[in-house]
Formats: sequence, C-alpha cells, structure tokens
Amino acid sequence: MGQYFLVANLDKKEYLLPHNLDCGLKFLEICASNIPRLLALLLRKSNETGGGDIRKPCEAAGRWAGDRIVIVGDYDESGLYYTVRTTFREISEIVKQDYGDFIGIPSFRTEEAEGGAPSASTTVPNQESGVCSGMTQKQERESDLEQVFGPVLFRYTAEDAVRDGMFVEVGKVGDCPVYFTRNLFDQGYQDEPKRKALVDGGLKMLGEPDAEDTDSMRLRVIEKDRIWVVLNGEGITFMKPEDY
Repeated sequence: MGQYFLVANLDKKEYLLPHNLDCGLKFLEICASNIPRLLALLLRKSNETGGGDIRKPCEAAGRWAGDRIVIVGDYDESGLYYTVRTTFREISEIVKQDYGDFIGIPSFRTEEAEGGAPSASTTVPNQESGVCSGMTQKQERESDLEQVFGPVLFRYTAEDAVRDGMFVEVGKVGDCPVYFTRNLFDQGYQDEPKRKALVDGGLKMLGEPDAEDTDSMRLRVIEKDRIWVVLNGEGITFMKPEDY
C-alpha cells in the first residue's frame, strides 16, 4: 500500500520511528506530521539561550546538530532502512518526552515519563463490551497533539480506503469495524466461514500482550509472510504483509 520511511542519523546511529510519534509511515504523512517540529529540537545549535529558548536540561536539544540526517524508505535499493531498524538505536521516546516538557504539554509525554508502566490502551474489543476500548483515549491524545502541532493537514482513513476499493469492510466486533485489504480478501475470503475462522484466530492473537505493542497499535503475524492483523484507532484490519 505504499513505501514506509523513518528518520535516521547516520553518524550517531540513531533513528525516529514515526509510528512511535503518533504519525503514519508514508512520506506525505511524515511531512504533514509533528516530526519536522521534533527535528527542530534535535537540530538546534547554540551554546547560549534567549527568550523562548530552552531553560533546563534537555537531552534531545541539539543532539543531532551537524550530523548527517536522512529520511529513508524501505523500497530504497541501498537496504539502509533495514540496517537502521536492526542496528541503530531508536530515540523516539526521548525526543517525545523532551519536546513535551519544553512546549509545556505534559500529556504529550510518554507514560514512562510520568512514572507509570507502559501499557497498550488499544485493547482488543469484544462482543460483550460493545466498544472499541482505547478509542476515546486515542481521540484525547490526538486533541492534545493538535494543541501542540496544530490541525492535521492530511489523513488517509480506513473509510477512504474502503471508498477507493483498497479495503473491504466485512463487519464489526462490538463498535470496531473489521476490514480486509482487497489483496487478501480476493484470496478466497469472500467465503464467510473461511473469513470468520481467520477473524476469530486474529482476535485471539490480539488478546495476548506483546512487548512491541504501543498505545496506538497492535500487530500480529497470523501466517509468516502471508497474513497479518493490525488493531489501531481505525479498527481491525487483516492484510498481506505487502499491504502494510
């Protein structure tokens, strides 16, 4: 469904992962997101302060000043994207926390920064609850982010994907819509019993916690190199890996 990017510092071997900064991974989404503002903090260069400047210790401020920075995509023939993901250090949470402290929006900081344990607020919906748990919290987080960064310039939603024929909405679990990408749906999942079996298995997997879960997304590999399921603020989406 598109090429995905991250921001890498080639000298310090560090990177920002957009998903962990409440941002999509496509280049347009990055350009219209909070990441350029976070880069301003990372690239600040001055040994003095003035009005409106940083007044207390800030690990992220100037951390990348003067370094070689690239926004690299996973389709790039160099393979740098995968080198970064496997060998560089991700510093998204450090930058996110420092930016929130500097701007003065405590809710922008991570839960770890508040002294609590990290948790995935996007829990798996069920028929009994009738709601998509975490959706209200996600909307509140987006509202807080808009206070800092201004209104979102562009967002491609699951509903847009349905209208464009990229997604097929196959039903709901409680209040959460369930989607199949067209690419997967056309692999025999027009058959309702087959589709239901996959959905049931995916929901069971989403119900088990994983160390890589974030407060906005869960991803499970149902069949390696064949079928994934993602739970986020849009709903539950079953897809082939190349659709991600």
